[in-house]
Amino acid sequence: MYYPITIPDILVDSYDDYISYKETIIPTLKDFVICFWETQPVIQENKEISHIILFDGGIDLVVDYDNQEIYYAGMSKTVFDLTFHNTNRHFGVRLKPGAFHQLTGFSAKRAMDVLLPIHETDSTFDEEYLFSKTFEEAKIHMKNYLENLTEGKTPNKFVKLFDDFYLSPPDHTKTLSEHFFLSARQLQRAFAKNFGLTPKIILSVLRFQKCLTILSAKDARPVDVLNAINYYDQTHFIKDFKKHIGFTPLELIKRMQS
Repeated sequence: MYYPITIPDILVDSYDDYISYKETIIPTLKDFVICFWETQPVIQENKEISHIILFDGGIDLVVDYDNQEIYYAGMSKTVFDLTFHNTNRHFGVRLKPGAFHQLTGFSAKRAMDVLLPIHETDSTFDEEYLFSKTFEEAKIHMKNYLENLTEGKTPNKFVKLFDDFYLSPPDHTKTLSEHFFLSARQLQRAFAKNFGLTPKIILSVLRFQKCLTILSAKDARPVDVLNAINYYDQTHFIKDFKKHIGFTPLELIKRMQS
């Protein structure tokens, strides 16, 4: 199953001195949800924290508990300049790529590179009720909401795409056209609606996350990625990788093993 790598404590110096980050898999939601995540302050001293959100192709449902905001948020590239205060508590639902469109009926482009308030996709959602609850109760409420939203639904072929291809990302978008029995133009439209991204960008996500998976392994070497992802040009690989994460593969390995 596709599980994007999230390593804020590796990418941002002193992150875990101020923020506790945790991910939890919810078995009842595994067809549409990768995980629930949460951030909590480690110390009460108010600090502005830098954060890097890695490119993963998905859309999250984010709850900013202390500011009482709830919204969907996706991104078309890695976000390097996000800042927030460590005393603010957040939790969220990392939806599988494609799940936002199937579950809400809205085009994924609506939630890409913006903060889309939940009331724009579900006018019946009671935000006041959610924020009247404690942090732990609010997490349970959102779990129940997602279980109701997914009840009776099975993932469509777009939601299954990342699970089908994350172990062996295709070299060309033509493979995706053949997989969905769509022309190149039809594929562009379908991906815009289901992912908010182009087929070419989806392939970039798959390759990048596969690289991260390989480099996260014990005793990883950059050459392992070149062998597994069909990168024939090492310079091109390093340039692509650094664009998505801010470090070269060797620099990342050193940070992870230090």
